[in-house]
Amino acid sequence: GEEANFTSNWLVDNSALDNYSKRSFAFDGVDDYIDCGNNSSINISGDLTLSAWVKIPSYPGDFFGIFSKIDGSTRNYEVLIRPTGQISFYTTNTTFTTSTSTVPLNTWTHVLITVNSGVTNGTKFYFNGVLDPTTGTHTVVGQTHNLNLGRRTTGDFDFLGNIDEVSIFDSAISIGDVWDGSGQPIDVSNVSGIVGNWRMGEDASFNGT
Repeated sequence: GEEANFTSNWLVDNSALDNYSKRSFAFDGVDDYIDCGNNSSINISGDLTLSAWVKIPSYPGDFFGIFSKIDGSTRNYEVLIRPTGQISFYTTNTTFTTSTSTVPLNTWTHVLITVNSGVTNGTKFYFNGVLDPTTGTHTVVGQTHNLNLGRRTTGDFDFLGNIDEVSIFDSAISIGDVWDGSGQPIDVSNVSGIVGNWRMGEDASFNGT
């Protein structure tokens, strides 16, 4: 199941993404998040891909959580934006890789992380379709922790800004499966290996009550 904790301003029309995706979720950096539960399809062991569109107004004082599947000292997978703007991908407390590229401010950015589990330098980052020079080595081991979007599962690292078109795959997909060069989201629902696809506001409404 899915649960969300939002203020009344969470659902917003996008200003830059207006073809396939017309809405996103606005996170207030305080207490907004989505709890996606711990469905077995997203408790991944082996190859993995994480995809999301993000826009932030400032860099975090600590971290911003995009994806987080962690409980205490054990992780399935976690993606954080660092105070310096880089993306860090974690699979354990001691196994993480940080991108060279940074997320620009006030600009929609597509972030893709692909993992060939257990393969040396098999973890890759893409920013707006461009391969980051940094690679890592990760082995993805399934954990039954709930997946949170917009914060860390342990209740901190609250995201400030917008997140849109979030997808998870149980394979290391090709960048061309989710990026067509237009600078806007595309429909990934039929991409092989997809196990989670959150549209983040499409066809939704909010009545203020």
